[in-house]
Amino acid sequence: MQATFASFGCNTGTTSTDVDCVISNGGSIDDFAGNGLGAGSGVDGFAFSGKNRNFRGMGIISPLGLSLYQALQVRLRGDLPRWGPFKHVITNITYALGRFDSTGVDQDFLSGSAFNDRPTKFFGPAGQDRTHQIGLSFLVDLPWGFALNS
Repeated sequence: MQATFASFGCNTGTTSTDVDCVISNGGSIDDFAGNGLGAGSGVDGFAFSGKNRNFRGMGIISPLGLSLYQALQVRLRGDLPRWGPFKHVITNITYALGRFDSTGVDQDFLSGSAFNDRPTKFFGPAGQDRTHQIGLSFLVDLPWGFALNS
């Protein structure tokens, strides 16, 4: 604060008078910030600490971000009425050619990076991005009333 007072010729020794002097000479909060003063807790020694000097900063989780999944999905289903000793066989083969882009590393809880001025600045492939996904499943009715399913 003393550096700002000196640059505007306002060294009276009384802080409130010196601040008024800086303002009357065209100064602003930007001039104080330019000389190293910032916002923070009064406990940590900052001058502009808000209404409660004992309150420290608080992180807030915000619902920011974007996620986008685009894919071409294909499913081939087979239904065989009888195949050897098996009474009924149903098969599925699935394939997805896709992209999963997001502003976060994954969709679990928190984003790895955040930039509140432009929330989509860090948009790109996410941790669960799988270009090719293949799935196989089958259901078989076995003899004696048993079934096998995958």
